[in-house]
Amino acid sequence: MKKIIAIGHKFYLENPSLLRINWISTMSCNYRCPYCYINITPDKYNNNSSLKYKDSNLTINKVNNLINNIILNYHDKKELDMTISGGEPTEITILFDIVTMLINKIKNLKNLRIHTNFSKDINYWKKIVDIFKNNKTINFSIEASLHLDYINTKEKLYDYLNKLLFLRSNNILVDSWTMINKINKNKAIEYSKIINEKIPNLTKFRLVHDLNTGKPFLNYSEIENIELEKEKNKNTFIIYENNELEFKTQNEILSNSENTYKGMLCLRGINQIKIENSGLVSYSEYDSLCDNYYKERVNFFEENCFLKKCQPTICKRKFCVQPGDMHILKADLDYYKKFIANNYRHIYVNKN
Repeated sequence: MKKIIAIGHKFYLENPSLLRINWISTMSCNYRCPYCYINITPDKYNNNSSLKYKDSNLTINKVNNLINNIILNYHDKKELDMTISGGEPTEITILFDIVTMLINKIKNLKNLRIHTNFSKDINYWKKIVDIFKNNKTINFSIEASLHLDYINTKEKLYDYLNKLLFLRSNNILVDSWTMINKINKNKAIEYSKIINEKIPNLTKFRLVHDLNTGKPFLNYSEIENIELEKEKNKNTFIIYENNELEFKTQNEILSNSENTYKGMLCLRGINQIKIENSGLVSYSEYDSLCDNYYKERVNFFEENCFLKKCQPTICKRKFCVQPGDMHILKADLDYYKKFIANNYRHIYVNKN
């Protein structure tokens, strides 16, 4: 296997100082997908696992503090890229207020997206369209996931498709991910092709993987020749030791076991942070699996929180499996010193 000396999301090649924020806005979800990390990881959000799907008691005051803390810590950033994820964000009763507050208050917010299982009816999405109909500055998008345990009939599929068409007709960017494994492979291919017949090249596959081993339950070779796997889906760059540059899908990376970065410098907390549903700030999707680097974490639901200066850390994990973690910029020491360090020299200022 070729040695990797750098890897990350391709937009870091064009804008290395971009900051990505993933806000796990809630752990509540109306679906119970067996492959979801909420179902199969230890419940670190509550002592009682039966509370795992409870909403996070999100209030306007907490959201206002979160926004003010983002501005306080990142007002000097040229661009912010923010994802509202979960759980299922549309389960939050004040989501429309949240979106409105974000786009009106954070002046350097460039991209805003919502990750959703797309289960809400079309009237719900009409309200989202109304919020963004006069927006000229923010790239807003919806990333919908197609879960075949729930979208299990053609009638439900066409309802899903009609909502995609509605958003596109109203100038909302949409992506669709079909969750695929060995059990649902044939139906996943069939349903995804139906969507792509109406909206060419829209939907993509996401290989369901084992969070305990980092391996997908379906090998990439079983879908790599399917028309759905287009070049545009290759959003992760890899630089090998001979300075060879390649772009790959995350499905390829997982199947080729190229998701092991132990010993490399990881820029978690520098070009990406996660805000948990509790308001606590983490450096990565699975921060607790990395190390105890961030023992005293700040809570963005509280007033006037300053993040301490963050430095690249040496990866200690066996593998990355979450898409967000795989996209964090990582490099060996020599490559970091030559090509990356200058871009991050003045990003963070220690306020404490």
